[in-house]
Amino acid sequence: MKNELEMSDIIDKIFDYIDVYEIRKNVVERLSNIAQITNPEEFKMLLDIILKYPDSAEAIKRNWKAIYSNAITNVELIPIFARNPNLRKELNLNTEFLFQKVKWGTNRAEILSRELSNLEGGEKVIAEHFETLLLTAQKDIKNIVIPALKTEEGREKVKQYFGQIKNKCTEKIDDKYDVKSFFEIIENLEELPEFEEEYRKYHFWGELYNQIKIPKYIPKSDRELLCLSREKQAEEIIKSDAEYVKEVEFANILYSKDIEEKRMILEGVAHGNKYEFRATGSSGIIIQAGDQVVKMGSQKRKFNIPYHPRIMMPYFRKEYNDTSCLEVFNYGNSRSPKITDEKLLEIYKELEKDGIIWADARKSNLIELTKDNIVPEFVRSEEFNIFGFLENENYPTNNHKVLKKGDIVICDLDMLYLKDDPDYEEGIMSDVIKNYLKQKNNKNKEIEF
Repeated sequence: MKNELEMSDIIDKIFDYIDVYEIRKNVVERLSNIAQITNPEEFKMLLDIILKYPDSAEAIKRNWKAIYSNAITNVELIPIFARNPNLRKELNLNTEFLFQKVKWGTNRAEILSRELSNLEGGEKVIAEHFETLLLTAQKDIKNIVIPALKTEEGREKVKQYFGQIKNKCTEKIDDKYDVKSFFEIIENLEELPEFEEEYRKYHFWGELYNQIKIPKYIPKSDRELLCLSREKQAEEIIKSDAEYVKEVEFANILYSKDIEEKRMILEGVAHGNKYEFRATGSSGIIIQAGDQVVKMGSQKRKFNIPYHPRIMMPYFRKEYNDTSCLEVFNYGNSRSPKITDEKLLEIYKELEKDGIIWADARKSNLIELTKDNIVPEFVRSEEFNIFGFLENENYPTNNHKVLKKGDIVICDLDMLYLKDDPDYEEGIMSDVIKNYLKQKNNKNKEIEF
């Protein structure tokens, strides 16, 4: 038997003489054998070209089952066969055969389901073999579930295995999730009474998922990255991970015991406005609806932080048992020309003077207030600690200093520590802050000496 490399050379020669009837006829007679030993991509190209000749197409029609059975990745031949009207009729009459002869492997279940759904009777076959397809599938679960929903038997199977469907869509495979597939399935449940509960529980999150459009990331070259500061390099990494962070966040939400509370908060904050993507952090996503900004992500390194008027007051801030955190703020201008290195250093020193260490001091964590930073009435109550602010003797919470529209405040409530906090961690400091600390450290050493 010829090896794949030899067959590749032969295929190249066949392409050169495919217009010659005798050559073509000879090839068609041997297609089922060629299918067993040829590179799958090359065989698909060969089959596609040969089917364009009427004489060859008729001959293939008589022998397509043997070709399909012998092909290395036979599922991928279905759409090629289906382009020919006569062969498509054969496929429509033999959907069960297509299923029974499939050679299972990576993504075969998803591809087979997608192609069967385009054939008459294919949805019935998908429903009948739903368990096998679901068990074998790794991604694009929608290709199996959505066609199955079109039959009564399929709807019963989807209802029965709904938990496993969700698990399949939210498990991490090759550093990727299939959350989008899950929400497409949810969209198809809208008119089905038996799925009223599932649709009600998840359709809001599907709408939110679709509203958050992540801008296409254009990667920088290694040379460009080397020219950036450590702060800017970190920001590039965060930007490149934005799509992944979104998938992780929504995968976690689907299992949250507080999913209903989170939905009510986000719906209330939006006031009917749609959400837009603003940015991602290292462990969360920032979205905006109207003049309200929501930060969703994993728990903070330290949730309880010192209070200070330079820290933007949240309208809601809560840490959940599912290791997530949700914060709501008024919108602020992150691109203000007032946010300079000098202002950053000034704010850092101000907090430092009041006994607070800002371990993630950089301009990207500052905003200009677009309205006065007034504390909501309910924050003044005894329930204030749900926001995670510690009492600070310099700025007690019951004596809040209102910073005005146009002032610069810290908008990322992570990595803020009281002086001498044993849990202190250092984040990514701006160069101007690192230089200030270095000079301060050198001066202290001179005094000690």
